[in-house]
Amino acid sequence: MIKFYRTKRYNFLKKNKLGKFLSYAIGEIILVVIGILIAININNWNEERKRREQEHKIILSLKSEFLESKELLLSTMKEQKNDLIRSDVLIQIYEGEKPLPKNDSIKKLIMKGALAWQREEIISGSYHVLISSGNSELVKNDELLKTLAEFYSFYQAGFEDNETSMNLKNEMLKILSPVILSLSKLNRSKGNELDTIPDPKEDDAIKYLLEQDAFFGLLCYKTYIEKLRYDYQEDLLLRINNIIEILKKELEKSDN
Repeated sequence: MIKFYRTKRYNFLKKNKLGKFLSYAIGEIILVVIGILIAININNWNEERKRREQEHKIILSLKSEFLESKELLLSTMKEQKNDLIRSDVLIQIYEGEKPLPKNDSIKKLIMKGALAWQREEIISGSYHVLISSGNSELVKNDELLKTLAEFYSFYQAGFEDNETSMNLKNEMLKILSPVILSLSKLNRSKGNELDTIPDPKEDDAIKYLLEQDAFFGLLCYKTYIEKLRYDYQEDLLLRINNIIEILKKELEKSDN
């Protein structure tokens, strides 16, 4: 093909047909330029397709992680709510608003209520990889990137009174340290029967507990903070749901 073009140009020059030679040369240049433009467009199309595929994988990964984070957070919030209910019941028993239940029940109110503490866990591997790898430009939705950044900033800042809540729990444990063993261990079964053998020290331990005004003062404060922590978790859940909806819409756009 190249030999053919050279022959044509040579014949035009040999026969002094300069006008035809120039027209032919310009046509040849135009063809070359068109070929280059087509090649560039094909290359750009391939690069854009690769970018969209990478973006699709990133969004899929983010969606999967946020759905898992949502389930983890819902589980934590369920336990947190139960802890709060048990703490409130224990306070009402102390204040005489509720009758004293059986020993096993009050031990549960203590160990799985007053002294319980739940930590919310969010999975963030895909987002951190996205940022650290410098691939955030692959995601074209600026609203999504902004919402993700705000969410992780909010989550990493954490609830400001987390440390206070843990310190209150530790102080409560110190007060109960003389009787904590009797209040925390399960009763032994009577052979294969469901009835249990009560620890003779339990009654004294529970009596000791109900006489500790400082313990219940700390518990009231801790319960207040735990309710604020629950509100914080609800806020996290709303943000997660919002991000999941944005990710779903992005995936729908890429599928169309």
